[in-house]
Amino acid sequence: MNALIARLKLWQKFALVCAACMLLAITASALVLQARYEALRTARAEQAGLKPAEQVLRLIQLTQQHRGLSNGALSGNTQFIAQREKKQVEVQDRL
Repeated sequence: MNALIARLKLWQKFALVCAACMLLAITASALVLQARYEALRTARAEQAGLKPAEQVLRLIQLTQQHRGLSNGALSGNTQFIAQREKKQVEVQDRL
């Protein structure tokens, strides 16, 4: 192998070194781009899940409010009955 390299002209040796460097640079760049693309894809998937999660959290909040109003109404507080019915309609709409 050394004899082969020794017989090459100077410009051929530089071309060989440049080709090896380019191969390494292209490989490293491809790996970096692949990692960035994967991170972008993950971020988009997470962003797509935000809206449904927000809707579920709002439904949970309404359900908890309805539960509290039901508890008040069952305790004998008549003011909560109308509020509970309104909240029940909101919960049904969300479902």
